[in-house]
Amino acid sequence: MKTKRAISILLALASLLAASCGSTTSDTATDSTGSETTPAPETTRDYPEITPEMNYNGYEFRIIGYEGGYGTHNDYVIEDGEDTSDIISDAIYRRNQKVEDLLGIKITAQWGQEIRNTVLNSVTAGDDEFDLVFVPGFELAASLGDKTYVNLLDQKNVDWTKPWFNQSFIDAIAINGKLNFIDSAISTQFANATAAVFCNKKLATDYDFGDMYGMVRDGTWTVDKLYDFSQSAVKDLNGDGEIHDDADQLGILGNSGLTYMLFKGMGGNFIVPDGNGLKDIFGEEGNVDKMTYILTRFPKSDVFESGTNDAAKAAFIEGRALFYNTALGSFNWFRDVSFEFGVLPMPKLDEKQSDYRCNVNYWANSFMGIPKTVSDLQKVSDITNVLAAESYYVLRNAYIDNAIKHKYAPTEDDTEMVNIILDSCVYDIAIIYQIGGLAKQFENMFYEGKDNVVSSYESIKKSVSAAIDEFVNSVD
Repeated sequence: MKTKRAISILLALASLLAASCGSTTSDTATDSTGSETTPAPETTRDYPEITPEMNYNGYEFRIIGYEGGYGTHNDYVIEDGEDTSDIISDAIYRRNQKVEDLLGIKITAQWGQEIRNTVLNSVTAGDDEFDLVFVPGFELAASLGDKTYVNLLDQKNVDWTKPWFNQSFIDAIAINGKLNFIDSAISTQFANATAAVFCNKKLATDYDFGDMYGMVRDGTWTVDKLYDFSQSAVKDLNGDGEIHDDADQLGILGNSGLTYMLFKGMGGNFIVPDGNGLKDIFGEEGNVDKMTYILTRFPKSDVFESGTNDAAKAAFIEGRALFYNTALGSFNWFRDVSFEFGVLPMPKLDEKQSDYRCNVNYWANSFMGIPKTVSDLQKVSDITNVLAAESYYVLRNAYIDNAIKHKYAPTEDDTEMVNIILDSCVYDIAIIYQIGGLAKQFENMFYEGKDNVVSSYESIKKSVSAAIDEFVNSVD
């Protein structure tokens, strides 16, 4: 594990950085002679209050995060002197400078592959070693069981309803006022991990499917259209009478995650918070019908699935697939394609559904927590709050600009679609913590080519209920 330290504070920027301290600020510019000139435009934005007590005299704010996919460990610190020509790196550099100057701190970070055990060993030893931890999704359930993280909602000095903390995550995961991890604007990992549908616009035009961006806007982008369009695009290119994944034109690419990506997109839920506990509602609200639809209309035999994603990526890059259902971070894979492609949110169940819902893949994401050994929780949570707020105003636009700049022909439509996707993030505690294997059950059915959802659910219903009780009782 290697350590990287934040860039030094640049005091010369103080007057510019102070503009974000309050909700409304107004600056007066001066020319090189010191004469007063026209006042700068007034800007207004929501932001945590910076009080005089929030000057921490050079405190080292210590972050540890997972060195995972898409190079997202760089979301935390860019070293002084590193190349910041990358849009996101430049935004992180500026964000850290600003927060460091506002609060009189120095942000440092380390990252690696063993986040859970590193933090567990540190907390068990009673060491105040880390202020903020970004736990990879695949270690989240085990990390929760370690009971090494504070209940964030107990930190009353922070307003957790602010937009720089993901409200849909809180709604789906908080139980009886308890929340040990959260998704925040500090990292772009949640954006990279958000489900989306990439579309080959050339093929869509060839088959006269119409304006898909317009469908998204008017609410008619539905799972039926995804199915119909994908079926129409399948073509035997080599004329041998069969469809081969490595040679012919395919309708839709994906993997077993397509089951819960479509399910959540169609308004489905596995398990939801209910009073002081959790409730399995898969058997209610048409959820069984939604999953049956998915497994019958999108069987593995019709969805080109690749365990490593390499073959699926190749098929899309070669222009041999209409749709690729994957995560938004896949923009980084398509920098060199020679055709126009677009990105769309996950489709709705039908036009009656009020909004789009794009599931955030827990496996590819990291979730923020504060270790119990932190000696000054108010200070650490205040710093976290300001860092998240500044990230919200700086990183999102940088992320979108970085994503679409690599497109063959980026348009305002693409910016609009990415914004819709990011505004449509949803979570399910059954997926996040793999409670009772409920969501996994249907991934396995996809692999096995089965669609007997009713009997499959009945076979695990009691064990899921027991797993829910055990999980709720274990939450600290």
